[in-house]
Amino acid sequence: VKHAFTLVKSCSFESIIRCIEPNLFKVSPYPVIFNIENHCSSKQQKEMARILKTILG
Repeated sequence: VKHAFTLVKSCSFESIIRCIEPNLFKVSPYPVIFNIENHCSSKQQKEMARILKTILG
């Protein structure tokens, strides 16, 4: 995951989802909406979907 024109270091999509997961439904009873700006190939999108399903269910 990268954010252009910022000083933020890149990190893996999986590491971000793993970081979010522990508190996803504990902090608020309301749904979480992910806004993913996706510039990935079909193969990469399938991998992102697999990661989301595996970690978040």
